[in-house]
Amino acid sequence: MVLVYEDLSEMAPGVQLAALTGKTDVTCKDGGANLRLRITTVSSAHSKRRFRFKVAPMDVTLAAERPRLIQLSEAFSVVSHTQTVSKPVGPRAAGPKMGLANAAGAAPSLAA
Repeated sequence: MVLVYEDLSEMAPGVQLAALTGKTDVTCKDGGANLRLRITTVSSAHSKRRFRFKVAPMDVTLAAERPRLIQLSEAFSVVSHTQTVSKPVGPRAAGPKMGLANAAGAAPSLAA
C-alpha cells in the first residue's frame, strides 16, 4: 500500500516511503484486510493536493496483467491544527505577587 496524489501521480520515492508509517504490506484474506497506518505528511506540504491510498500487487507484472487487483481509496486531505498559546505582550514586571495576604485590609503574611 502506498500514498499517491488524487490524480494518481506518485510522490518522489523518498517522500513516499516517509509518508506512511505502520505495516504497509497487506495480505488480503476473504476479500478484506485490517490496517493501522499513520500518515506523516500534510496536504499543505504538497501544494494542498489531496491523497489516495493505493493497494496493488507488489509484482509489477501481475498488476499489469490484472489491473482490477489495483484498488484506490476516495481522495482525502490531511490537515493539522495546532493550538496557539497567546504569549505575553511585554516582559513581566518583577515584584511581589499580590495575593489575599497583601490585598487592602488584609493582615500581612510572613510567608514568602
